[in-house]
Amino acid sequence: MAHNPGLSQYACSEEQNSSLPRVYAYMERITKRLACDLSQLQNVIKRDPHSYLEEFQLQLHHYTALLKLLLLDPGNEAKPFQELVIFLAQVCHCYPQQMSSYPKEIDSLLTEHASVLHPDLRMALFKSLTIMRNKDLISPERLLELCFILFRCQDKLLRSAIPWYCSQMSLDVMVELFKSHVWNDAKTVNIISVGCFSPFHSVVTASLKFFLNQSTPNEDSSDDDDDEEEIRQKMVHTKQLKGKQKQKKIEKTLKVLKKQKRKKKSKTEASFLAIHLIHDPQDFAEKLYKKLEGCREKFDVRVMLMNLISRLIGIHKLILLNFYSYLQRYLQPHQKHVTLLLTFLTYASHEHVPTETIEPVLRCLANNFITDRNSAEAISLGLHTISDVCARCPTALSEDLLHDLTQYKSYRNKTVVAGARSIINVFRTVNPDMLLKKDRGKMVKEEEEEGSDDEEGNSDSDTGGGETDGEGEYAGKEENSFLSYPETALMNKGKKPEAVGPKVHKFTKKPRAPSSTTNKEKMKSKPFSMMRQKKSLRGKKKRSFREKQVALRNSLLKRKKNSR
Repeated sequence: MAHNPGLSQYACSEEQNSSLPRVYAYMERITKRLACDLSQLQNVIKRDPHSYLEEFQLQLHHYTALLKLLLLDPGNEAKPFQELVIFLAQVCHCYPQQMSSYPKEIDSLLTEHASVLHPDLRMALFKSLTIMRNKDLISPERLLELCFILFRCQDKLLRSAIPWYCSQMSLDVMVELFKSHVWNDAKTVNIISVGCFSPFHSVVTASLKFFLNQSTPNEDSSDDDDDEEEIRQKMVHTKQLKGKQKQKKIEKTLKVLKKQKRKKKSKTEASFLAIHLIHDPQDFAEKLYKKLEGCREKFDVRVMLMNLISRLIGIHKLILLNFYSYLQRYLQPHQKHVTLLLTFLTYASHEHVPTETIEPVLRCLANNFITDRNSAEAISLGLHTISDVCARCPTALSEDLLHDLTQYKSYRNKTVVAGARSIINVFRTVNPDMLLKKDRGKMVKEEEEEGSDDEEGNSDSDTGGGETDGEGEYAGKEENSFLSYPETALMNKGKKPEAVGPKVHKFTKKPRAPSSTTNKEKMKSKPFSMMRQKKSLRGKKKRSFREKQVALRNSLLKRKKNSR
């Protein structure tokens, strides 16, 4: 292996080896004071590199001194050197001129002394290289080549970390190729799906985000920043607009550009989802649910797993009965990400789900959310969720629970009333027989009455009955029953009103004393040309901006006059 000339300047003679323990003890005493400050110094350097240049140079000189000592005894643990290596890798992008040779020094140190270095020091050097790779200071080809060299070392911890990094890089490459429509086939999708069961946390989250179409903000912001710079450069040279006008024009064009990009992105994502390309979605969902049951990761990872399982169930119409009972334990108003969990319930509901499986979930949802002890927001959230689930799975709700939920249409809060009415509207279209008669709506009632009238007409025709005489009632409804008041008034112009029986009291149902008709009833029989100028028909006229200014000026003058 070739000797690196960059490290030869740090080599010392063998006569100095006897004084190394005393030097190390002295350097450790110095670094004890610096170790606690490295994290804070790293934070402030990233915020303002120029103000802390002297402190950085001090740490850099300290690193060079420790590197000289390390080359004399490569097998030493050198904990102060490990901390400095990680610190310099974190801030090396802030000082590119001073740290130009730093990646090559770490690379050569690993290649020349990989088998001799202490395991902790070897691991720290490898971590520093991965950090610099994320900052694009080392080429990925060189890092992969170095990974194959380090894999030969007898280091169990390092050999377990190298596959994680290699799998992470390969997953990122496949995801990028799929998004750029280079490898957008089913084979690539199924290879990425294997990453959901990886023992490495970062690989699992990256695979789940791929299937959920959750791209990182850095990917989208880089393109937007480039477009913003181009637009600003073009707008700067325009001489027609002044300072504030030019800034407003730039902001307006940027908003339009971002809106167009969002539309294009939503169209492409909606038209091509990776979930549709999975070979065996039922087996994939069962494996994910098994991982979810034994998952001890953070709650955000479990939320992502539930999200993917619910989407698989909804898109492919899968049957996974235990998933609904698992969701049921999280249906509480105080639960973290409760709105996401309720959307997962709606995703996972479809017409093939058995009633005995999903009905206990909705009953638990009603008991936990739709109660008087909860806030109006929680009650409306529960009602809207139940209406969404019933729209996808009509048999999910029992008749008794439906009648209890429809009583909230007279609640004192508008959002709760809207939620109750949404349930009523869903069952009017899906299964109106489960609703009470007063909740079925006019159209459903009229259809029922027409059906009953048709049955009566058929029975009369069988017995030989015909139309009734003039004193009886009409056999059918009038065809113009759905016309508006002005149209009926024009049609009935010149006709005498038919004789109507005595009016009945609303509550006692006894005949009232004869009285004259009200103005409201008279308006119904008048032609529309006579009622056109009524304010109740014209509606409220909106004032212009000038009229509002004049009214405000008059009110201020009047107030000033009264104050005198």
